[in-house]
Amino acid sequence: GAAGKLGRYDPIELRRATRDFLRWAVGVVGDYPVKLALETMFYSTTTYRVGQFGSEILDIVKEVGGKALGLGLDMGHCARYERDSGVPYELSDDFIKRVTHAHLHDIDPNGVDHVPLLYGNVGYDGYLPWLARRHYQGVVVLELDYEPLKQAGDPGEILRLSAQRARQAWKGIGPGERR
Repeated sequence: GAAGKLGRYDPIELRRATRDFLRWAVGVVGDYPVKLALETMFYSTTTYRVGQFGSEILDIVKEVGGKALGLGLDMGHCARYERDSGVPYELSDDFIKRVTHAHLHDIDPNGVDHVPLLYGNVGYDGYLPWLARRHYQGVVVLELDYEPLKQAGDPGEILRLSAQRARQAWKGIGPGERR
């Protein structure tokens, strides 16, 4: 979705621009086996981002319609939103029905995201069983940047540990579950 500095860009115009772009993109994609997704975004006090509110992007996706358009659930962005705003990201059953892919990564103690599942700062122990209970059939992307992966140790081993942690969380073998 579109983004802009608060006070400089009108959130209503940013939503309209996002909606117009998605209508255009859905038309371009047509019948190709391509999926488009409007992704969950994190909260900011200085920048308005289309996607920082779940109900907002759900409404846009419903309004634009089309088989090619869905929602992207970035668990790390939702965790950053919850940390920075102090309230849970809005994820309804209607929202999850439209999720076509999910991004899974952690956030390190310094606030860097797209890192291996080592720190427990993203509630994947809650998000993944929540998706499984709702019979989510889309893709879960382990979205990791290489540098933090390499800094954590042997990249192959750290990747294996992250994938194992994701499997355990999907099966509900973890400390907490999202309600």
